Amino acid sequence: MRNVEININDSAQRIDRFLKKYLNNASTSMIQKFLRTKKIKVNKKRVDANYILNENDIVNIFIYEEELEKLIISKTKKYSYSKKLDVVYEDENIIVMNKPKNLLSHASSKEDYGNNLVDFMIGYLLEKGDYNPRVEKTFVPAIINRLDRNTSGLVIGAKNSMALRELNRIKETSVEKYYKTVVSGYVKKNFIINEKLEKNEEKNKSSISKNGKESITEVYVERNNENFSLLKIKLITGRTHQIRSHLSSKGFPIIGDVKYGDMEVNKFFRNNFDLKSQFLHAETIIFKNIEGELSYLNDKEFFAPMEENYKNIIRKIFW
Repeated sequence: MRNVEININDSAQRIDRFLKKYLNNASTSMIQKFLRTKKIKVNKKRVDANYILNENDIVNIFIYEEELEKLIISKTKKYSYSKKLDVVYEDENIIVMNKPKNLLSHASSKEDYGNNLVDFMIGYLLEKGDYNPRVEKTFVPAIINRLDRNTSGLVIGAKNSMALRELNRIKETSVEKYYKTVVSGYVKKNFIINEKLEKNEEKNKSSISKNGKESITEVYVERNNENFSLLKIKLITGRTHQIRSHLSSKGFPIIGDVKYGDMEVNKFFRNNFDLKSQFLHAETIIFKNIEGELSYLNDKEFFAPMEENYKNIIRKIFW
């Protein structure tokens, strides 16, 4: 028999979802059977699968230890040294980071372990003592917005389960995200793109489609000339490659964008500015109209300076 005490980061979730993470080698049907046959109880009482765990609850697991070990696969990982992490803001609940380009937001395969933003963040929190995997049963710090490998800028991380839950709840309504980009073409005035996007999973590419998901991008002109435009983008929804696909569909591809851009323009910027990927930077995040435990973040604004090469391109093209 094993007794598992629920801490604050493992509370406020259904018992079956907790067990799916804790007994990570057990099937959903097996977990349902354990609950139904009273091999797993909470506070020595039978509970349904939808029981919501409270802090200090005791999950009683009436399974022989040798059998239990087969249901738990260790996911021990080595996390990278935190000096690679550019922290813009941090408190007891959240961390805001400036991700450089050419870095994955999170691992997409085993080869990426230890070389992505999430692992850098966890390594940083481990060093500080803000995260202890030996104490946590299922919770792992996570990010709530993802940037493409070659998009730089602000990413928000949650340091505890409350923050993760609240950030996921408010991220579409109370987190304003602004990007900077340079596009090919003369953009005369501000406009809004409200075109549904559908992702082709095989090609990892999004395109305008009536069968797609609602996608809204606000475009603001900061500088322009007859060949190029410097834009500020407000992202209303967060679809895959939304800004890149939307702008390209209107005839204003982002410079350097291999997937959605203009090959000749990309060649010019590669040869003259060593630009090898899209010029897209998540520059500003503003928290607005938050209710609940993260309301202290209201009206806080975070800014990530762009890399020197981007600044150099802007100077040379628009000044």
